[in-house]
Amino acid sequence: AFRRKTTRGDGGGGEGRLGHGVHAKRISQLLQKAERGRLQAYADYREMDREVPELHRARKVLIQFTFGGAFNRQEPISFRLLMKDARPEVVRIVEDVTDSLRLHDTIRQIIGQGVFIGDSFSELNYVIERSGKGLLINQSALWPEHTFVHEIDGFISHYRVAASESDEGRILAPYQVIHYAHDKEWGERYGTSLFYSDEKRWRSGS
Repeated sequence: AFRRKTTRGDGGGGEGRLGHGVHAKRISQLLQKAERGRLQAYADYREMDREVPELHRARKVLIQFTFGGAFNRQEPISFRLLMKDARPEVVRIVEDVTDSLRLHDTIRQIIGQGVFIGDSFSELNYVIERSGKGLLINQSALWPEHTFVHEIDGFISHYRVAASESDEGRILAPYQVIHYAHDKEWGERYGTSLFYSDEKRWRSGS
């Protein structure tokens, strides 16, 4: 946050407003630079995955090891719900959400993409019932290169889906998005790829 410098009789501090504007512009420039770095990293990770078979196999094996290979009627079983002492209405809601989002299948893709490039985004889709309540029906994947996280005072205010950082795009509320940020550092908006430590060496060709 920036404290506005004010003086008596200036109507709120012209100098303060100018200083605030300069700082805000600088922050905007830094964020744009960071976004360009994030998008370049995504591109690097995708190319690394294509060019280095060992890295591709490593992330596939990791997901398989994490979730196992159990299946039920050709559908994967990725986790077990432990709700022995939960109230019936809670059990029903959890089971409905699991089925609506097809989590046993999609969680492998969500975690897999996060491990791969650092981030995975999905849009949660709702229908409005006659009662006025929203009913969660499914989720659809969002392209990470076109999804931007916006914060206010360290808290996520919204997500923006746009062709680029400068485009207005489409605004989504936090409850409309699943964002899996793999190995996210404290205070960061985005996750860290499993390939992060090898990216610089790969780009240099060593």
